[in-house]
Amino acid sequence: MLAVLVTRLGRIVDRSRALDEPLESALERRKDHAHAELRDLSRRSRLTERAIVLATAAGIFVCLVIITLFVDYLLVFNVSMLVVAFFLLAMPCFIGAFSSLLSEVMLATAPLRHDVPE
Repeated sequence: MLAVLVTRLGRIVDRSRALDEPLESALERRKDHAHAELRDLSRRSRLTERAIVLATAAGIFVCLVIITLFVDYLLVFNVSMLVVAFFLLAMPCFIGAFSSLLSEVMLATAPLRHDVPE
């Protein structure tokens, strides 16, 4: 999931750079369109960055669950509440990451959903 998110963020950054460079020499109407697209790209990048942070946090919590289970097995501690806590922290992070990804995809594909005359 992180690879997908980082790739999407890279494409957003590349597109914003492509729009930013010719902005100086563009006509006024084109400039307004470029600014609007840059605003959308900025919103998309924030959503993607949020998804990356949340997916990373979820991955860390899942790793902590695994480490805790190994420690429990090796040292015979009762850490079941700690495992539950880490797991319960991981799930909202995953849900948030997927929600942010879905929002970014919906924003990215919004122009494609408009009816185009044939």
